[in-house]
Amino acid sequence: MRFGQIMHELSEFLKFYINAVNLHSIHSPSVFRILSSLERDQEMPELADLNLWWDSLKGDSTATSGDQYGAGTRISRPTISSAARISSSSDKKALFIARLAKALDSHSILELGTNLGKTSAMISLLNPSSKIHTVEGNELIARKAGSLFKYLKCFNIRQYIMRFEDFLDNYKPTVSGSDLIFLDGDHSYQKTKDYIRILLEHPAHKKAILIDDIHWSSGMTKAWKEICAELEHGISIDFFKCGLILIDPAFAERQHIQYISKKYKFWSWGLFP
Repeated sequence: MRFGQIMHELSEFLKFYINAVNLHSIHSPSVFRILSSLERDQEMPELADLNLWWDSLKGDSTATSGDQYGAGTRISRPTISSAARISSSSDKKALFIARLAKALDSHSILELGTNLGKTSAMISLLNPSSKIHTVEGNELIARKAGSLFKYLKCFNIRQYIMRFEDFLDNYKPTVSGSDLIFLDGDHSYQKTKDYIRILLEHPAHKKAILIDDIHWSSGMTKAWKEICAELEHGISIDFFKCGLILIDPAFAERQHIQYISKKYKFWSWGLFP
């Protein structure tokens, strides 16, 4: 990781921590319900099987040569092993997303960026009645993820091996029918803005869009701030590692929240509005 990138993330985190609020400062009943459900710990016995599979990938030296789409790679010679070790979806983050899907009562979930499948699998295990669509541009990585889904019997996952742009253009009914979308792919300013613009074009009664790594780089932070500012109505929630956009007719005005769990910040308010 570049020194400048490290300093950017550190600076952004300090600003975030100073201003973030915890659950006690959330006034919207619907948002409070969502966030309070994320605070509750939940056991997942299936996690042991997932981690057993994941450990086997860490010894796989197969090169992931071929199409590599998007910014965000921190390694120069990617292999399955290195991808597994630096996967953006840690157990904690993958479980967070799976619990968010459950809190939102998401019936159709779209993931742009399957990687090796940890997040998709976690969502599937915790939301067995939901339909999950996941898109990955690298065929070898996608095939490895498919093997994981079979191993865990995640039969509610449908995979697509293609560029995000091609999926968004050719599967518009799936995109418009998704009530939760997780964007975890091209970590660049322009692509992130382009994808969000397309996703917000599709009408829906309610929609939630989760954007990964919003403070990973200055470009991603800029994209996130502009997305929040351009939101006509709805709520944006900054969790630091990711950002959530909630589109709902019940939210008449735009609202932005920087949120941190009370486990990490015991006082309930930020220092600045």
